[in-house]
Amino acid sequence: MLNNAIDNVDFQQQLAAVSDAQINAQRQALGWDEDNFVGIYCGSLYPDKRLDQLFEIADIVHASAPQFRLLIVGSGAQQPYVEQMCSSRPWAHFAGGRHGAEKAVLFRMSALTLCPGAVGLNILDAFISGVPLLTMASAKHGPEIGFMRNGVDGYLINDSVPAYAHKVLQLMADPESLHALQQQALQAATVYTVENMADNFVEGIVRCLQARKPVSGVARA
Repeated sequence: MLNNAIDNVDFQQQLAAVSDAQINAQRQALGWDEDNFVGIYCGSLYPDKRLDQLFEIADIVHASAPQFRLLIVGSGAQQPYVEQMCSSRPWAHFAGGRHGAEKAVLFRMSALTLCPGAVGLNILDAFISGVPLLTMASAKHGPEIGFMRNGVDGYLINDSVPAYAHKVLQLMADPESLHALQQQALQAATVYTVENMADNFVEGIVRCLQARKPVSGVARA
């Protein structure tokens, strides 16, 4: 298995360079504080991402835990819908497209990645930042969903908005379990790298060539 990846060295360096002052400045700009629990969505905005369910989940979580905040980062066809939904929720913020150092700051102030819909390479952002991802099992995922160890470095939840919201609330109420999940996500980031993908590719070619070597003493047609 190749374990498809992209070059994330820059993002790792940008995350490491984020200062507490930058995080505090971002919180102040949003009117949030360090006691707020931030769930981040980062990706394209289109129907397969189940953004309607994301807001349903966020509404349930915020009703039970008012310190919850939803941060949405990205762009796409459903941007007007996202803007409308965030405008009616003072605890939700649409940041638009963010990249590089700006994206790194937003991940550093977040605790969980919330994406009930399709997951692809965005799982690597969750691993690299130590902001583990929660998604739904029945969504139209890419092959990268296979990177997740369910219950270890993220959660693959049955197709249920209440169950998803319940898991978020559980993690909010259990800092030790959340911290363990975050640490495992960081560990997973060391596995799914471009370098390891290249090594897997080379190993696959070598094995293929070795399998085609003629048996000694047997002529090949």
